[in-house]
Amino acid sequence: MAIESPKYKVISKEDRFEIREYEEYILAEVEIGGDYDHAINAGFRILADFIFGNNKKRARIQMTAPVTETTADQSEKIEMTAPVSATAQMLPIDKILALLILPEE
Repeated sequence: MAIESPKYKVISKEDRFEIREYEEYILAEVEIGGDYDHAINAGFRILADFIFGNNKKRARIQMTAPVTETTADQSEKIEMTAPVSATAQMLPIDKILALLILPEE
């Protein structure tokens, strides 16, 4: 079974990279302060809770790729792309989790 990722078309391709144009997609994002291990573990648990049904529709959401993390000041930001079938109505119950609708680019 393949893990879903945002839909895109390849604009051009060079040796080891592609330039892609992505369709609009939803990104679930959480930012947690503290040391790295704590922040990553806590952030991933919040994302997992969301995809296992802790959202306004109480609907399970399929795992997608990529899941990314970045360091910002004294916190870690963990992001997961939502599946194409997800909608903005699947708002998280946990207020620390944000859904961002990223336009086509």
